[in-house]
Amino acid sequence: MKYNNLMIDLETFGKGAEAVVLSIAAIPFEKGVDAGNNPVFSKNIDLADSLNWGRKIEAETLIWWLHQDQEILKSLMEWPEKLETVFYGLKNFINEHCVKDVKVWSKGPSFDASILSNIYSMRGFGIPKPWEYYNERCVRTELHGWEEIVKNKVPPPAYKHEPKYDCLYQIACINYVYLQTHVL
Repeated sequence: MKYNNLMIDLETFGKGAEAVVLSIAAIPFEKGVDAGNNPVFSKNIDLADSLNWGRKIEAETLIWWLHQDQEILKSLMEWPEKLETVFYGLKNFINEHCVKDVKVWSKGPSFDASILSNIYSMRGFGIPKPWEYYNERCVRTELHGWEEIVKNKVPPPAYKHEPKYDCLYQIACINYVYLQTHVL
């Protein structure tokens, strides 16, 4: 089965487009269908390699991480892979599990989507973005007006700031709203 939608979540050491990405997850899905058993792409990225590519660490975000669950931060740094290896893997994952015209969801065009676009456009990176810019979708926009209802109806992620679980939570939120607004 090839999916029409893909949720992507990043954990980073910054908020800007050039931020170091610690970890990435992607889960393909169909609106209105539970994604709990869907394929998962989840990788941690080598910090030194990211810095070699010119990615940036922002002090404010680093300080924020120091106040979070240190076990989560530690897990985001285990078994890291090179930036290019991860993004070749993501490209192959998308080609295997998603339709050519896949809609790519993230929690914000000025965060995840901006960082991803910046990575794909880095000089010498050589991996084309495996989706079209006009197929980027925003979770926040989709949930606008439903925030309080969703907060009370959809259980929070098992682990905060772990991309796989954030993806599953964001898909569950989209599915809740979709099922409330569409006759199946």
